[in-house]
Amino acid sequence: MSSTGKISEFHPESDDAATYVMRLKHFMVANKIEDNNKLSVLITVLGSKVINTLVDLVTPDELDSKTYDQIIELFLNQYKPEKLTVVERNIFNTRRQKQFESVQEYIIELKHLASTCKFGTFLNEALRDRLVSGVLDEELRQKLIIEDITFTKACEIAVKYEQAQKQSNMFQKQAAFSNDINSLKKFKSKPTKFPTKLKFKCTRCNSNSHFPNTCRYKTFKCERCQKIGHLKRACWSNLKINQVEREDKYLVPRYARDQPTDDLDNHMYAVKSNRKKGVKQKSNKVTEDELSTLGFVCEMEIEGRKMSLQIDTGACTSTLPERIYRKVPQLKRIPVIPTKLSLSTYLGETLEVKGKIYVKVKYKNGEYVLPLIVVNTANEKAPILLGRNWLEHIKLDWQSIFAVENNSTEILLKDLKSKYQDVFEPGTGIIKSKQIALHVKEDAVPKFCKHRPVPFAIKPLVDKEIDRLLEDKIIKRVKTSEWATPLVVVRKPNKNVRLCADYKITLNPVLEVEHYPLPTTEELFSELAEAKVFTVLDLSHAYLQLPIKEESQKLLTINTHRGLFSSYGLPEVLVSDNGGTFVAEEFQDFLKKNKSQTDTSLPCLFKRSS
Repeated sequence: MSSTGKISEFHPESDDAATYVMRLKHFMVANKIEDNNKLSVLITVLGSKVINTLVDLVTPDELDSKTYDQIIELFLNQYKPEKLTVVERNIFNTRRQKQFESVQEYIIELKHLASTCKFGTFLNEALRDRLVSGVLDEELRQKLIIEDITFTKACEIAVKYEQAQKQSNMFQKQAAFSNDINSLKKFKSKPTKFPTKLKFKCTRCNSNSHFPNTCRYKTFKCERCQKIGHLKRACWSNLKINQVEREDKYLVPRYARDQPTDDLDNHMYAVKSNRKKGVKQKSNKVTEDELSTLGFVCEMEIEGRKMSLQIDTGACTSTLPERIYRKVPQLKRIPVIPTKLSLSTYLGETLEVKGKIYVKVKYKNGEYVLPLIVVNTANEKAPILLGRNWLEHIKLDWQSIFAVENNSTEILLKDLKSKYQDVFEPGTGIIKSKQIALHVKEDAVPKFCKHRPVPFAIKPLVDKEIDRLLEDKIIKRVKTSEWATPLVVVRKPNKNVRLCADYKITLNPVLEVEHYPLPTTEELFSELAEAKVFTVLDLSHAYLQLPIKEESQKLLTINTHRGLFSSYGLPEVLVSDNGGTFVAEEFQDFLKKNKSQTDTSLPCLFKRSS
């Protein structure tokens, strides 16, 4: 006879004990299991790991000697201990609605947290008060505090309000798209007329007989600004401000220069122009996938990190893809502020606006605090757009932006640094394609040394360095270890400290070294005899970039005044007294296997290192 339903084993890491007991109770009722068989069913379904724990708890008694109710009580005490009410209420009272969390999800989470707070008859009032004070939308909060309402009524109002907001935004976007189509038709019926006296000239030599891409002066150096790509008479520094504004006025359509407002739908345009003789100026439609390949790019420092932004004078506001927001730690920690702003592309495709953040921007000698709109886009290559709201405050160096790059080396380096950003990021990286295993002699005996005292004068510097190593995930804290090496503090010329471990008294004497022939200076230079182009790769803390296998990390445990720490990476001090035998040989072997040639293999090397 088949049973109704199925009860899986209990997993303490993921399952809730009280919920599991409730499921087990109804399973037995559904399958009409008699009382004298309940204990057997319980022992059968709990799983060997849980049963072994229960057996240890009842020792010296036998588990079979206990009743079903006694084992259930023992099970709940072990895997569902009673929580401290004060702590649980503090967690409940500090829970606020998270960014991108719906009201319905927030209500469910509040109910879950309240289940362990023992509110009793005060439960509904506590849930209502937490809901009202925890929602992100200020208008919704005002609606909830107008009158004295119950928790059920507050939930109903909050959910309906959120649904109404979504529907309203949808109607606004549809209406905006319809109005935009009418505006475009009106604009096309009356094409822009350029002044008859205004002639398009070659931006390299000021001639009107050819286009810039066919100009014979595109490789010449300007005598005024020393930039390559134009002559002195066509230099941008010769132009007056009103001349630039007059020409720029006809490069961007009128409707793309309107100022954005936070309460209305706005449209983002990526505008490129076809300037040919006898052809009228018109703006081409650009899809979202093409945004990453159009326009000019400038570099700015945002929240202390250098980033590339694509200049888009047709965009009413500067935007940040949500993908970049979540990936960059400096941006992720900035809270997203809700906004009513609606954005769409030139084709009328709606962009999902997540909110806006305020960031610190540094460009040249200027510092600014400017808003960035966080948008969700399906295009994984979508860049950060520099829109008109930023251009009003930041004076860009247009000469360097418009400069023609004809140096293939600079272009190659720029492409590599852009494609492999994680390789060039600050801090210590990790080489993912290689792991080091440490082997000790068979008769090696673990050695545990006490930590050495640190002078009070440099203890803050040592603590700061330990915190940095923990943050960079170079070391990790461990509770116990058979091996422990004392710490050696070395003062640097810049008054900072370097933390080393004295492995010569613990690990080095019993370490088995895999010998690899180190090349001599003559052998190295012989391979460079016919080389013409050289690439210098400076690996910061190179040895630490080689990760240690988990079973070998315990050998590298260091003993400090703050406790025991083991190392993820290969310490630089794991060498013999005569020099870097072990580290140098292992690392030289890795470099030999990953030898690269300029231009062709550099991307492959970076790909293995990323």
